Amino acid sequence: MANNSNNKKDIFKILEELRRRNKGAHFTRANLWNQEVNKTERGLSNLFFTLATFLFVFTSPIFQQSNQFNDIEKTILSISWVILFFSVIFGLLQIVSDIKYFFEASERESRGEKFWSETITTFEKYEETSEKAKELYLDFRPHNVFTSVAVQAVFLIFSFGLILYVAVSALF
Repeated sequence: MANNSNNKKDIFKILEELRRRNKGAHFTRANLWNQEVNKTERGLSNLFFTLATFLFVFTSPIFQQSNQFNDIEKTILSISWVILFFSVIFGLLQIVSDIKYFFEASERESRGEKFWSETITTFEKYEETSEKAKELYLDFRPHNVFTSVAVQAVFLIFSFGLILYVAVSALF
């Protein structure tokens, strides 16, 4: 009888250790995702500010001399700024997409951490909690950043090329 009681205590200790490990793992991953949101947002905000400042400084002399341009060059400059605007829009959409993805990941890990916060007294309860935790990842899908970033880069390069074309044609 005493041996059976000791076995139950040992099983309870093992289950409690498993619960704590799983809870800790979800808590750590939730914090990781929150950190990623902050790093991504800060990095992209700095990048866009720097890029906008550079393009403004680079192209402002061109626009100041716009009366020296013919109609085709003025049209090209206008088109380049519209394309640049779309590049910035795709960049902003990417920021929103990243934040949404990281927020969802953080929420998922927080729910997992809550699952493992409950005291587990039986192996059946452990299995039930494990199944609930597995369900968190059923709708998990990888984050695809390539399309938006590629479109943004193409628009940015094309816009910069058009601005450069007009600047060079104005010099010669």
